[in-house]
Amino acid sequence: MQSVLLDKVLRLINPLLHSQGYALVLGRFIGGQNRPTLQLLVEHADGALVTLDECAAISRSCSMMLEVENAIEGAYVLEVSSPGIDRPLVKPLDFAKFTGETAKVEMRDLVILQNAAPRKRFKGTILAADEEGVTLDQDGEKVTLPFDSIREANLSRAEKLLAPKQMSKSGGKKPPPSKSGQKAGVSAV
Repeated sequence: MQSVLLDKVLRLINPLLHSQGYALVLGRFIGGQNRPTLQLLVEHADGALVTLDECAAISRSCSMMLEVENAIEGAYVLEVSSPGIDRPLVKPLDFAKFTGETAKVEMRDLVILQNAAPRKRFKGTILAADEEGVTLDQDGEKVTLPFDSIREANLSRAEKLLAPKQMSKSGGKKPPPSKSGQKAGVSAV
């Protein structure tokens, strides 16, 4: 039921977003039947992230469209946001666009590997992607994963972006614990 409703809603929203210079990364219903949340992850058509103000404007225009078309019966919540730095990878084109970046991929079923135990979760550099699947370099081994078996996939940028900053602040060491009653980095007068 939600799949049919989601298809209907996305057929309405996609042209609206496109006309405003945006692209839908992912649209889905989350939550229960009583008051579901329609979650839209949106970016600029060129792949740039959207701002909070742009999310608010997109939310208003999508909400008006859905109301005018009476697309969703009953109460629902509309949530519009940027896909963020760990952007979902949904379509083959997404994987191809981010070749060279690190991705986390979770499969529906176990994948049999030549030199390792079967597994469902993979993390590696995207080497190639086509309509059939994506090839990752995981710890020096090329692994090809079929698209129709991927449950969920995201870029894996947060760890890379945060780790150097945390290490540089402390010189590669854990920061010393703060003295009681004194905030770290602030000296008492």
